[in-house]
Amino acid sequence: MAKSKTVVKKGGNVGKQDKIGSVKKFKSKRASSPTGAVAGGQAKKIQKRQSDKKGPGKGKSELDNPKFANKDFMMEMIEKASGKEEQRQAAKLARREAVERKVKEKDDKKEKEKGVKQAKLDLMKFTDCHRFHGTVAAAVVVALGASASASILPNMIKVFTGEKQFCWDTTDMVFAYGDSYTNLMGSAGSVWTWNNFAAGKNSTLKGTIQLNGTTAHGPNWIQYLTNCYQGLPQNCRPQLFDVAFGGSTVDRSLVAPAYDFIKDLDQQISNWDQYVRPKVEWSPDTTLTVLWFGINDVTRAVKDTDGTNGTNSTKSTNDAKSNLKLGILFNKILDRYFEHLDTLHKKYQMRFFLINNVPPMDRTPSGRADADRLGPLVNAFNDLLLGRIAYYSTLNPDVTLVHFDAHKYFGYYLDHYKEYGFKDIENSCDKKVCKYPQYEYFWMNGAHPMYPVHKLLGEDITAQLRNKQQCPSPSS
Repeated sequence: MAKSKTVVKKGGNVGKQDKIGSVKKFKSKRASSPTGAVAGGQAKKIQKRQSDKKGPGKGKSELDNPKFANKDFMMEMIEKASGKEEQRQAAKLARREAVERKVKEKDDKKEKEKGVKQAKLDLMKFTDCHRFHGTVAAAVVVALGASASASILPNMIKVFTGEKQFCWDTTDMVFAYGDSYTNLMGSAGSVWTWNNFAAGKNSTLKGTIQLNGTTAHGPNWIQYLTNCYQGLPQNCRPQLFDVAFGGSTVDRSLVAPAYDFIKDLDQQISNWDQYVRPKVEWSPDTTLTVLWFGINDVTRAVKDTDGTNGTNSTKSTNDAKSNLKLGILFNKILDRYFEHLDTLHKKYQMRFFLINNVPPMDRTPSGRADADRLGPLVNAFNDLLLGRIAYYSTLNPDVTLVHFDAHKYFGYYLDHYKEYGFKDIENSCDKKVCKYPQYEYFWMNGAHPMYPVHKLLGEDITAQLRNKQQCPSPSS
C-alpha cells in the first residue's frame, strides 16, 4: 500500500509540470508570430499616447526636450527669471520705504509739536521769572541747545534747519548788521561804518571798502568769511553789504550807546531798506543775513545798572535787586532783537540767518578786573539768546537759524593760545610798536581782538557752515 501512494504522488507532480511547460511554450510561439508582434506594437503606441497626455513622468521635465540644450535659449530664460526677481525685490523695497517714510513723517510731526510745546513752556519761564539767583541767570536753555559747559570745538555751532535747504557754497549775497566786531570802514563812511549814505542811494554802489579798516589792525571775521577785503562790495563773491556800526546796541531806548550818532539795529535796518535794498539784486534763496549784537548791550547795561556811568569799576554791585533789573532788561532787549529779525524775515523774505553770541568779555583786558561780575551775566544773556533762537525756529519752520557760539570759540582760543601762535593774552597792542609783533597779541585794545583772532573766527565759521550746509545735488 505504501508503495502504491508513492507512485501516484510522483505521477501527479509530473503532470502539473507538463501543463506549465505547455503554457510557456504557447506564449513563446505567440510572441514570435507575425500577429503577436503587431499586437505588441499597438499596445506600445497606446501606452505612449497616454503618457503624452499625462505629461512628463516621474523624474522628467520640459528641460529634457532637446531644444533646451540650446545655450542662447537657456540664457534668455535665466535673464527673464532674473528680471522678474529684480522687479519683485524693487517693489518690495519701495513698499518698505513708503512705510518707513510715513512713520518718519509721523514721528517728525510729533517731535515738532513736542518742541513747540516745550519752547512755549520755556519762554514762559523766561518771561515770568526775569530774575537771577546770585550771579547765575535763571534762564532755561531750550532742549535744542546745550548749556555753556561744552568745550568740544567742532560742536560749537547749532543749526535750526528750516524747510528751505541752506547752502553756503551757493550763497552770493551777505547782509551784515552789528557793532565794532563786524563794522568796516569805507570811502563813503567813517571809522564807525562802511557807508553813512550822505549822498543817498548814489553812494551805495560807489562806496568802497577800506583795506584793513576795522578794529582789528587788519581784516575782521566777516571779511575772512566772504573774502571781501577792499574795493566795491558788489564785486566780491559773495557780495558783502555791511551796515554794522561801531558801538551799536539792539535798541538805544533800552541801552544807550556811547554816542548819539551811533546807529542801533533799528536804524541799521532802516539804512539798508532805504539805500541798499533798492540798488542791489538778491534772492532770499542765496542770501545769508548776519547779526552780531549783545556785546555793548550787556557791558553797558551792567555798568548803567551798577551805577558806574559807563566807566570801569571794581566796585560793581552783585545784589538780587540789581540782578533782577538786568534779567528784565535782557529779556526786553531780546524782545526787540527778535522783532527786528522777524521784520527781516516776514517783510523782506530773508530766511537764512547767522547769529553770533557774546564773547567772554570778562576775559578782555578791560573786563578782567570785574570778571566775577561780568562773566555770569554774559553767560546768562547767551543762554537767553539761544532759547529765543530755538523758540523762533519752532514758530517759523521756513527759517534756518545758525547759532554760532563765539563765547566758546573765544574761550577755546584763549585756553589754547600757544597752539595758535599767541604770546600775550593778558595785554593789548593798539600801536605799531609793542613788546611782541602785533599778530602775537590776542587783544588789539581793551575790548577788541587782533586780526589773527578774526581770521580764526572767520575760518571756523566758514568750515562749520560748510559742514552743516544742505546743498541740492547737481542733477536737481
